[in-house]
Amino acid sequence: MNFKVGDEVQFIANNELVVGTIKHMSTQDGWVDMQASDSRRYFRKSKDVVRFKKTELIVVPQCVADWYEQHRCDLEFSIWKYIRDWDKQDRASGFFDFMDYSSNNSIQVLVKMEDGYEVEKEAKCESENLFIIETDKGICDSAMWIRSFETVAKELQYTIAHSKEDALTGDKLSMTAFACFLATHNSRHTYTVVPMNEAAEDEPQ
Repeated sequence: MNFKVGDEVQFIANNELVVGTIKHMSTQDGWVDMQASDSRRYFRKSKDVVRFKKTELIVVPQCVADWYEQHRCDLEFSIWKYIRDWDKQDRASGFFDFMDYSSNNSIQVLVKMEDGYEVEKEAKCESENLFIIETDKGICDSAMWIRSFETVAKELQYTIAHSKEDALTGDKLSMTAFACFLATHNSRHTYTVVPMNEAAEDEPQ
């Protein structure tokens, strides 16, 4: 097997499986110099070393992780008891939904979690991906945002929102393009693109 410096490999040392990183190699005599996570160094023939394959952890919802952590010490009994008392369970809970659908393979998932797991990342709130245009930032006594704009008879006209919830929103690229367009048509004001969730309703200046 072809290795290179920096590869993660595994091998047997003192009847234990050790994972290490290749630091040096000797292609002539086939020796490999490796460093384990505890900083110990090992030398092995390359034929006695195999590439380390990271096990992909199962990904579960937060409600499943919460239930598992509460019952992991007696997992098999807890699963059995949950199913036995099925009619007494909270049907509005996310964990009940997880157990209720056979396609989730819920029992297999809970058992596999004993080997490690990751919690699903919650989707970001939509407002975290939205940007708005603040006008005259740092000049006016209170924050103002662009609500809408249009070109009428070759003249740019826009309206102001005093609440960010009423402001024109979009992705950063689009809002930046709009702000540049506004600035080229009205140099008396400034237009600053800011994340909607970071914009303050009333910024004392």
